[in-house]
Amino acid sequence: MTEDDYTMLSVLSDRKKVTRGELIRQAIKKYCSGYRKKSRSDALGVIDKLASRVNTKGIDYKKLVEFGRKY
Repeated sequence: MTEDDYTMLSVLSDRKKVTRGELIRQAIKKYCSGYRKKSRSDALGVIDKLASRVNTKGIDYKKLVEFGRKY
């Protein structure tokens, strides 16, 4: 963060009567809120595509669970 950024954040903090940390948290939430929704829906779309191509017939799940418990 540059000195100008810090000064701007401090002035805004004083005007809004909140801490600089709170302003930063609000900015992060605002910036990331749309990204998270888009990422999740994109990921679910990819998972659906992959799941449609998976053949699960003949898999012994009990054997897989028992193998995983060894570690």
